Amino acid sequence: MGQVWKPRPTRHSPRRAWAPEALAAACLCAAGLELLSFVGGRHGFSGGHLRRGTALGARPLSELEVGDTLEGTVRAHTNFGAFVDVGAETDGLIFNEELGDGFPMKKLKKHSEVKPRVLKVDDGKLWLTLRTGDLDRPEPGPRWSGLDNLAAFESLPATEWLEGKVHSVLIGKGVFVKVQAPGSSEPSKGLLKKEDFADGAAEGLHVGVQVRVRVIACDPANKRLDLSMNDP
Repeated sequence: MGQVWKPRPTRHSPRRAWAPEALAAACLCAAGLELLSFVGGRHGFSGGHLRRGTALGARPLSELEVGDTLEGTVRAHTNFGAFVDVGAETDGLIFNEELGDGFPMKKLKKHSEVKPRVLKVDDGKLWLTLRTGDLDRPEPGPRWSGLDNLAAFESLPATEWLEGKVHSVLIGKGVFVKVQAPGSSEPSKGLLKKEDFADGAAEGLHVGVQVRVRVIACDPANKRLDLSMNDP
């Protein structure tokens, strides 16, 4: 009986696994684009900061000036802000606190049209705003948790008022407020939920605004400090 032929097993090189950001960068490179930053999501690529290059007809950042009004299309809205294509060599970023005057209730929809103003151009990056009024903004400070000194708030009565300043914004949820307990040497950060805003306050709440608040809950173990603008 003749020998039965069996196919020789072949060796296949392992398929290269592409990380979402690497795959996005490779595809964009082939199209003449560059990924400056990447924002991942549960379902892969969800947003990023693109540089197109003037060779593709994009407008150089050097032609933009603070205060210029542009027309753009929202490409993605991340947890911290929206990336907008304004036809420049790089996408512009609108931070959550720059989405409009007052407290933002919802994110910008992808592909929606907006008319932002140039807030800042620096080091090949573009910042935009949808707020009206002047364009002066405080320089961002170092990263700060503000949740390490909450014990000083535990003994405060619910009737004691504190002066604070809006530190950051959570779209549709509330704002973080920088406050300091009496006798404490360092400020802390408390959450002021939208349901605890005073009547009409949402229209003027943005980063840097002074607010009058009181402590309604304090849990140092879980790093939680809840605030309210309303009377007890």
